[in-house]
Amino acid sequence: MASIHSNSISVKHSIATLLLRKVFMLYLIIAVLITSAYLGFLYYETKESIEQQLQTYEKTFAKGFALHVWNMEELETQALIEGMLQLPYVIGITISQEETGQFFAHTGQFLDKKQSAQSSPLFSHSFKLHYQRSDEAFPLGEVHIYSSHHFIWQALKLDYLLVIASAIIKTMALWLIFLYYSRHYLQQPLQQLTQAASQVDFNHLQPIMIDLSGHKQDELYLLKQQ
Repeated sequence: MASIHSNSISVKHSIATLLLRKVFMLYLIIAVLITSAYLGFLYYETKESIEQQLQTYEKTFAKGFALHVWNMEELETQALIEGMLQLPYVIGITISQEETGQFFAHTGQFLDKKQSAQSSPLFSHSFKLHYQRSDEAFPLGEVHIYSSHHFIWQALKLDYLLVIASAIIKTMALWLIFLYYSRHYLQQPLQQLTQAASQVDFNHLQPIMIDLSGHKQDELYLLKQQ
């Protein structure tokens, strides 16, 4: 009987390469999802921290706003909100009147009624303004303290770079490690078995020595023993 011949299998079509692709693609999808979720968590955590800072400004300036608006002191109110622009994360402030909804005072960047907050890089903390006299509270209007998503990106820029760089390095390391061991424990032994099978002459059967060192009691070792 003629010898069995087989064409040499390229690395591209080997089982080891196919397995590496499947595992790596699955890992890549999981890594992207986890990394994206973590970056999103960092983003919203930072935004919440900025919003909490804006809330502290409410506690600090609410009484001053109420007093100036109650006394119709527009110049003093304008000076106060312009001074607040020097505070961290503040880029704009508006004070609208309770009855008309018109601005009593405003400064910096802010959204008017025609603009959508979802399409704007700005976000705000708002609170109702009341003047307290004795046991009675008089509604005066509403205050919006504006900040920007730009502050969030600035705060997270380095963290984002480190997280993305770390993910890339870990992915490349996994690729190289898996490539090395898949070739050592799977691709090379399979190539030896394939070459040995192609050299079998059923008319003159002879023992064929195959070096499968490192494979003990696994599938390839048992196949060698057959």
